[in-house]
Amino acid sequence: MDAVARKVLRSAQQMVPGRFEVRAASKQTHPHAAWADYERARQALEHLGFRFLADVDVVSVSLDPGTSRPTVLRLFVSHDGTAVAGFYRMALRWTLGGIMGRLMGGARGIVDVSTAFGDGTVLETSSAPLVGRWASPPFLLREYQPQMHPAALVARHLQRVAEQVEWNPASRPVRVSTLDEVVAIANVLERRKRAFRESIGWITRDELEKHGAKGPQLDTLHAAVRRIVAEEAAAAAASAPPQAPPAAPSAAEWAAAARSSSAAIQPFADPAPPVGMVEHLATGPWIDTDELPSSASTPALSPSSQAEQHPIDLRDSADVHPAMDTDARTEASADPGIDPERVKAETERALAEAGVSVDPGLPSVDVRRARPLEQVVGRALVMNALINLHFGAPVAVVRPWIEANGVAEHLSPRERALLDSGGGRPAEAEIRGLQRYIEALWVLLWAGGVTDDLAWNRTVPGHMARLVPSLKANEDGSRLSRSMRLRPLRERFGMLDVYYRLDSSGAPAVRRDAVAQRRKALEWLMDTQAEWDEVDLRG
Repeated sequence: MDAVARKVLRSAQQMVPGRFEVRAASKQTHPHAAWADYERARQALEHLGFRFLADVDVVSVSLDPGTSRPTVLRLFVSHDGTAVAGFYRMALRWTLGGIMGRLMGGARGIVDVSTAFGDGTVLETSSAPLVGRWASPPFLLREYQPQMHPAALVARHLQRVAEQVEWNPASRPVRVSTLDEVVAIANVLERRKRAFRESIGWITRDELEKHGAKGPQLDTLHAAVRRIVAEEAAAAAASAPPQAPPAAPSAAEWAAAARSSSAAIQPFADPAPPVGMVEHLATGPWIDTDELPSSASTPALSPSSQAEQHPIDLRDSADVHPAMDTDARTEASADPGIDPERVKAETERALAEAGVSVDPGLPSVDVRRARPLEQVVGRALVMNALINLHFGAPVAVVRPWIEANGVAEHLSPRERALLDSGGGRPAEAEIRGLQRYIEALWVLLWAGGVTDDLAWNRTVPGHMARLVPSLKANEDGSRLSRSMRLRPLRERFGMLDVYYRLDSSGAPAVRRDAVAQRRKALEWLMDTQAEWDEVDLRG
């Protein structure tokens, strides 16, 4: 057991060398690399606005020569300097270790995207498949999206950056522009990662269990690791005084780490709105609803399905119900008449092509409890009003509008509490959560026949705001009420079937947050006994 403990401990120590050292790589120095894949990655990332920096071999990372040849890392930096992307593909050998690596997904190309913040936080978004065995330091916020297309991965990373800035406005992404700067920041990060590993005794009991140790074997192995770590720490302390672990670097310290470069790193004080993010708020006290952006920050399906699968061929404009006023119909749809059956059939086809099971999996649903039109209209008007809170509308405007339009009875208990703020502003966490209502509102408009576009890989279009009342213009809910006609029960039940299976599939390409919101709204539509607050999002 002592030998096993030492082997596991060495593995943990080699994982974090405490430094980041690279050497140039090329077709001449690394002929074994899959250079065609590297070129495809370069084309994809440059198309997404990244600039190629260099091909390097990270010599500070120890690879088992019996498992893999030296691996090339291709580095890129985003146009604004706030994100660094890396592409690599392990050059696995046809040995036992290499074959095991292939079976675990290690032979395909991996894209990592990272952003450092001035407060020392680092965000990483990766398509790597090998996850969940090693705990990350608290300052390193990692998210893994296996098999995700680079376009989707970049979009997801930019969303996470925007969320981090919203959570901590005082800290901004750090901007880099050269290879020297990237290497310098990586050096600081590696030192901090190693210090974290040392502080927890290199490997925890939970991590040993995730590596396969069980029962008495786990206890014995953990005790052996603890003993070896203690012995090595005592020997190190006897030969040199202990050093304090590195503190979280400030933006200035990030910059100092790269002074060898001609362009020092500077905090990115005013980042450009990431593509697809809900960042472009209108000037003025609160946003006009006709400027309401799409919920592209929470797409139902990542762009991987559109790049790698057969995309669903839908028009850019959603259909509207014939009963809707002529001006709204002209603005919102230049091509009415999308066939709902075709949309559903193409959705089913896309589900199958993405590897999502098409076997029925719905829980027991009593169709006799489906919501009547009056409740659907009331819920849609309430949600539209509450979305305005997210975009800065005061409670003093939203609550009277809900009451004047006679839909206060459709508020959920949580929403009533949100509006009962004594004239003040509700908690910011509650306000931010209302952005998710965009997805659910789009479902209600679909159920009411206002749009036919509820395909799973389509985001909510920006013109949705033209289909609902503008609180800023003091429009009432009469037009939307007149335009809504419930779809046939079989269509509503069928779409719930699609989204329920999609939400339960675990398919890596699926954006769970948007799908869960849509599925929640569809479940609410089918059950009059379920309060909105009680419908489970299941993650």
